Amino acid sequence: MLTFLGILSAAMPTLLGIAGSAIPQLVKWLENGQRYRHELEITKLRMEAAAQGLDQQIFLESIKAAGEEAKALREHDTAIPSHRYIDYLRASVRPVITYTFFFAFVGFKAVQAFIMFANGDPMTIITETVWDTYSHAIFGAVIGFWFGSRAFMHTNRQVRV
Repeated sequence: MLTFLGILSAAMPTLLGIAGSAIPQLVKWLENGQRYRHELEITKLRMEAAAQGLDQQIFLESIKAAGEEAKALREHDTAIPSHRYIDYLRASVRPVITYTFFFAFVGFKAVQAFIMFANGDPMTIITETVWDTYSHAIFGAVIGFWFGSRAFMHTNRQVRV
């Protein structure tokens, strides 16, 4: 029988998983705010410079700075030795770790259920033991982590339209 504490302990990791997905969105929002403030300052400077007839100079300097930044980024990327398979490996680390732990968890639970079934325990006891509140919590945390950000992406698309 689930108690309030059991339900809370099962729901808490799900909420933390969703919150964990929200943190990158919050950081992105804060970065966008900084970028917009910076662009506002640049616009103010351009307006002042245009009043003084220096708009062309600022424009040329910004083009030079953008070119130097792009050059530095390219040099940095080309300095990192990489191979296509290494890039694939880098991209697959988190999913492979997740799959490994998921299959280990399912395997452990299957062995636990099989042993209990072989000992003649009733199915209700097996189900309550194998699918307990800790299993709810782990499952909720994983689902919240991997799929919680999709809800935020969908929300962002609706806001932009």
